[in-house]
Amino acid sequence: RIILFLVLITQLAITKTNWFCKIDPFLVSFNFISAYQIGWYLLGLLILTSVFIHRPFCQAACPIGLVLGIVSKIPGARKLNYNDNCTSCNICNDSCKIGAISKSNGENKINSIECNFCGECLDSCTKDAINFKHR
Repeated sequence: RIILFLVLITQLAITKTNWFCKIDPFLVSFNFISAYQIGWYLLGLLILTSVFIHRPFCQAACPIGLVLGIVSKIPGARKLNYNDNCTSCNICNDSCKIGAISKSNGENKINSIECNFCGECLDSCTKDAINFKHR
């Protein structure tokens, strides 16, 4: 995601054209218009991968999710955090469909850059061990 984002920013700076908007699969799906044939292929690829992967565009290409993840690192921004109620039962880890929660040294950790704040982990935790915290 980071590499794609940097490529798109570099392309925008050099060509002064927002090339991504011309092939964006979401614009094609809602407007049924694409400046290039590749937009239709990307829409088909998105639909096909959605059968097997939860939110493939969000995980692989979404620039908004990447920027929000980076912004969440700024002091004062909110982030998901574990409190003392956590028993490391892994229910939250299993509920996170994008893999933003991992276990490290026996404790669950939330990767704030990968997390898109969908709230699945909050809803699944029976111990109320996950909350929003200001940095």
